[in-house]
Amino acid sequence: MEEPIVVKKKNKFMETIKKQSKVIVMILVSVLVIAIGSSYALLRNSQVGTNAYTMNAGNLEVTFKDQETDALTISNMYPMTDEEGIAQTDELTFVVKNTGNIPAVYNVYIEETSTSPAFKTVIRYVDKKNNGNYSNIKVLNDNKYIDQTASLNVNEEATYKVKLWLAEEADATYMNKTFRAKIVVDVMQDRGSTLLNDIYYPKNSSCTNYVEEDGIIYISGTKECIDFNYVWWSGKMWRITAIYQDGAMKVVTDNMITSIAFNESGNVTYYNKDTGVKSYMFQWLNEDFLDTLYNKGVDVIDTTKFWNATMPVNTTISTKPEETEATMIPTTTSPVGLLNSYEYYKSYQNTTYVNGYLNIGYFWWLLNPYNTSSIWYFGGGSNHSGPIDMLGARPSIYLKSGISYQEVAQKRVHIVCHMIMTKLTQMIKYIQDIVANI
Repeated sequence: MEEPIVVKKKNKFMETIKKQSKVIVMILVSVLVIAIGSSYALLRNSQVGTNAYTMNAGNLEVTFKDQETDALTISNMYPMTDEEGIAQTDELTFVVKNTGNIPAVYNVYIEETSTSPAFKTVIRYVDKKNNGNYSNIKVLNDNKYIDQTASLNVNEEATYKVKLWLAEEADATYMNKTFRAKIVVDVMQDRGSTLLNDIYYPKNSSCTNYVEEDGIIYISGTKECIDFNYVWWSGKMWRITAIYQDGAMKVVTDNMITSIAFNESGNVTYYNKDTGVKSYMFQWLNEDFLDTLYNKGVDVIDTTKFWNATMPVNTTISTKPEETEATMIPTTTSPVGLLNSYEYYKSYQNTTYVNGYLNIGYFWWLLNPYNTSSIWYFGGGSNHSGPIDMLGARPSIYLKSGISYQEVAQKRVHIVCHMIMTKLTQMIKYIQDIVANI
């Protein structure tokens, strides 16, 4: 039976939408290089290449070829057949190179960032590596991986090419919309062995980088020697200060975050376990500051550890505070804390407090009391002050054992993007207010 005229018109109309009236879709593919494992040890030394489209992070270098930036822009895209998609000349080319000193295992995948609408069910792509051929057409929703568990030896590189297109079945939902995605390169290296290598085998033979006590490795030394213990998370730079037997790490912010009174006058208690009374410092750390951390809690912070807020038996900073039930505060109660006087001492035990890597030249609080009326603080030397005084705060947390630095890095990127969007929104609102008052 011949198709009704109305059906023919409908089919012809859809064909016209798909083939003749171009669906304007801008495809933006940006690169996100996430170096996990040893990346924290290299963040400070990473250098951006002289080429505007070369990016470095940790032991990874990603270079985009034939592009002025690290983005691929394709305009005037319309739904295509798979044959047309493969035949198109537009493609993204990038090179991944291992610039570190140990082999690297990594994944490469496409992550969509557009949400309204989400395109992943109608985006198809093909990829090839080095001298391979385009094959195995993939739907982004079903398979986002360009390469999985690939490996690169030192100085080895791999070249990737990717073609993307809008599937033939895409309908008017996607007209005049924008598809955005990023290429994510996850570098997986053994963070523990790399960090310990930097600790035990310093680049400068004159450096002594650690003190080991009771199964805890305290990173200890000068600013010049301790240049490998950086972690970037939640928009803040942190320093690893200690490694525990179970693999957990204690970190402290690289600089002061705020200035604050520790507590009311005469009260040197960080947290009273019997009454539940919280010091000013406790409240700021575990309410205001904690809210700035992405994915806080059990996903990142080790909740099996304790903060030792005990007053030492004497006023010597090298005296380790006893572990008493009343003043050992669990991280389930206080996810964020401060270094105590002894932990700070360990950071410079191999040198002097002046040259120690945690000396930033400002006054900042330590966790435990000096005596019944004052609290330890650091500022060029170790001193004590009444709790009502305004001094700096450098928050500290325990990173749980096995935490993936891939996760930390991704969360940092997401938070940075959110902060940028918030600032842009505030700026737009400010401009609107000005215009409204003209």
